[in-house]
Amino acid sequence: MKSSSFTTPQSIRIQPDYTEAVVTEDFATNDDYDIWFNNVASKHAVFIFKGDHRPSTYISGRPTMSIYFICDHAGLPRKKADETPGGKRRKTTKATIKVGCTSKFTKHVYADGAVKVVYQWIHENHDPLEMEDIGHSRLPVELRNWIVDCVDRHMNLKSIKAFLRLNIDQLDELDSNIADGRFPPSLIIKQQDVVNVVNEKLNKISRKHAIDRFSVYAWVEYLKSKNHHTLLFEQENGPFVVAWYSEWQKELLEGALDWCIDSTHHTCKSMLNPDQYCYLYTIVVRSPFTNKGVPVAFMLTASEIIPNLVKWLQNIKDNNNLNVARIMIDCSTTEIAAIRQVFDGVDVLLCHWHIKRAWDLHIKKDIKGGNRFKSKALRDGVRDARFHTNNLIESYHNQLKTLYLGRKRQNRMDRTIYILSQVMIADYRLEALQVFHKIKQFSLTRSEKMAKNQAEEVDENTAYSIIVKINEELYSCRSFTNPEVIYQLIVSQSGYVSSCSCPFVSGICKHMFLLSRIKVIPYYANHSAPFASTSANATAPATVVSTSASALAPAPSDVTTATNNFEFDNKLSLLERNFVKSLHEAKKRVYGDDLLMDELCDKVKTSLTIVDGIGNRSIYSARQM
Repeated sequence: MKSSSFTTPQSIRIQPDYTEAVVTEDFATNDDYDIWFNNVASKHAVFIFKGDHRPSTYISGRPTMSIYFICDHAGLPRKKADETPGGKRRKTTKATIKVGCTSKFTKHVYADGAVKVVYQWIHENHDPLEMEDIGHSRLPVELRNWIVDCVDRHMNLKSIKAFLRLNIDQLDELDSNIADGRFPPSLIIKQQDVVNVVNEKLNKISRKHAIDRFSVYAWVEYLKSKNHHTLLFEQENGPFVVAWYSEWQKELLEGALDWCIDSTHHTCKSMLNPDQYCYLYTIVVRSPFTNKGVPVAFMLTASEIIPNLVKWLQNIKDNNNLNVARIMIDCSTTEIAAIRQVFDGVDVLLCHWHIKRAWDLHIKKDIKGGNRFKSKALRDGVRDARFHTNNLIESYHNQLKTLYLGRKRQNRMDRTIYILSQVMIADYRLEALQVFHKIKQFSLTRSEKMAKNQAEEVDENTAYSIIVKINEELYSCRSFTNPEVIYQLIVSQSGYVSSCSCPFVSGICKHMFLLSRIKVIPYYANHSAPFASTSANATAPATVVSTSASALAPAPSDVTTATNNFEFDNKLSLLERNFVKSLHEAKKRVYGDDLLMDELCDKVKTSLTIVDGIGNRSIYSARQM
């Protein structure tokens, strides 16, 4: 059926013209049977598969197989419990369609391919032609197949609804058409029908075993075969840990100086106890490719306890060449204790927003806050900081729950592993690839946009005068406001401006933007393959993609030499400016006095002679003034 016909009024149900309560139909082939089923049986009601029977021995003239179908209204409703069963969050309030209907048919298949149908077509206790009955019944096969086709083509609910939407004229004619027994098939397609098809497809993809526990084991082995690093720890009747990260995530994990760690509850059901929910722990870092947060390690556990966190973090530490210097968390004492135990020398930062929220919850009980205008004015006056809150991971959690997990929290662990490892990470890698090839724009924060505008306001001549190349990995830039201050900019081995020595704390500063503009050096990582894998050997040095100076600078000896030269240039430039300034002031003092003018010239000549002799074997005795 074409999608356009779903909005055209038509007769969904047609009563057959049989006169007997039980009829027999004979068909030469199974194709003839399919025509009858699609045009007669399925047009009258919805029949579902009940079972089949194959005789153990073949008897000539007897069917080789019998298949049984019953009406979807067959059977009796279950007895309702007075109270909600334990473990259920709410009572089931939807009315059942089971009314004890006896309509059914049996399909007999013979050895020569012939088919015989015994059809009991009269429905009891309900009328399959009524609109209410049609709406409560299961979808017709052709409608459900159409939804399956849409889902297979990766159409979401919004696009499917657009196909099925009725226009104003069709809505105006709807009442009269329903009275005549005709209405568009799209009217009976509900959102839950689409959700059911999507869930069925996800279950087929994510379930590697009928039992969730064994399916998780299979997923761990599958990820390991795809060069993922995995951790599976399980104690009998005790806690468990399931963790993993890919080679692409490993690069970002090893290169990052700053981590955000947080957990979210009610992500999925435990693989050991379906009545227990799991915690999802994630490490999020800022991507040098997109300037956004990206998850680099996952861990699922049913117990938010220190030993589980220690086991996960210690495994990451032992198998990676890490450069982490700061870890941002919320106010979790469990996370603090685990991080202190594994990363003793790393700074643990508490999210200002979580601290403020906890503070406000207690303060606002007794003290009324200021008005909104004053609060906004104070906020606008605060300098934008890059790493004072864990908004990176809060944004990630928002995307995770909104776009990937949805509102459903009854998922098995295997589906969560599938969504995280195969769907969400693929989207993050795709976005990095799009930014890498400049299909999508590199994301900038508000303060970075202001810094970029300031760099673009500098005229070209001035820009060339304040940017000095020291070597391929090191540049200097004079301060925009104080000419006596010079900052150091490092270009990574990957070919992008990675850091600046200025006190700007919000990421990419105006000096980095200016260097990028004048020397045509990108200020983000788009000159190295964003998905190049590091060596599988965990002890081998990683290909670092960090934005830190220590991680991206050249070899230590080269950096030391370049830094010493840079400091020397700074000192000499300062002395040079002071010398010129003193010379101009001396000229003003000696004008009109021949003796003083001659003395000043002699002193300058002597100074130049001394300077010429430093490191130079040929000493000039005189110089033209």
